Amino acid sequence: MSAPAGTSIVSIVIDALRTCGQQRDDLFWLALPNVVAMSLLQAAALTVNDALGIRIADLAPAPGVEPPDNIGLFLLVLLALIAASAYFLVTFSVAWLRRILTPLETPTIGETLRWRPRHTRFLLHWIGFLLSASMLLLIIGAPLAAAGPLLAAIFAVGLVWLYGRLSLVFPAIAVDRPLNLSQSWQATKRRGHLVFGVIVGTSIAVLLPSMAVRFVASAIVQDTGSIIVRWLTMLVVEGVAITSLACLLSALAIVFRLCTSGGRTVAMV
Repeated sequence: MSAPAGTSIVSIVIDALRTCGQQRDDLFWLALPNVVAMSLLQAAALTVNDALGIRIADLAPAPGVEPPDNIGLFLLVLLALIAASAYFLVTFSVAWLRRILTPLETPTIGETLRWRPRHTRFLLHWIGFLLSASMLLLIIGAPLAAAGPLLAAIFAVGLVWLYGRLSLVFPAIAVDRPLNLSQSWQATKRRGHLVFGVIVGTSIAVLLPSMAVRFVASAIVQDTGSIIVRWLTMLVVEGVAITSLACLLSALAIVFRLCTSGGRTVAMV
């Protein structure tokens, strides 16, 4: 079954990128708290960890090697960073999806940062996706990777296809629409290839530049002890990362509208 005009993988990816460009002012203000807070936290965490002299590898020391004395404080900093990341990513994701799917709403920045039941559901589904994907990688992916790169590639494609078909729950949760994993699976029944292509296509378009920025930033923050330089560097990194996320969420919102509107294309505002 061929897709209706305007619903090809390429057109959806382009529409997602265009949406972020056209709504750059809204994107800027919705992303601003996330970018500023996370860049400050990451710069501070890097500086604290330098003072402690601890790295992630120290969490699993070699046999016979004593763990560092300040490992407890390091774990506290790490957990605080993870919790803050989860809060800001979830609140931004929900706010941006609502901006795309319910454009008539005009919430304040404070309202978008207020934690609501929909944010809890969004976070729990996100955690569920991460944990289940990790288990599949451990139980199935690792043995296949050991058997050869071809089997590993087939597994990776299958994993993206599987979770892509289930991912409509996220825009549904954001706009308080009752749609569970089973209904997401049914809604994408004849469009699994489209969802897969949109996820991969948008990821290639936005994540490669983001990875390049992170690579350069990593060298900068490791070579300097200045918290100001680190903060400015992480400000750029977080800005690029949140823009990439917005493009992916925009693509998902377009697919959600397509798959839940009876096959009709719905113009993005």
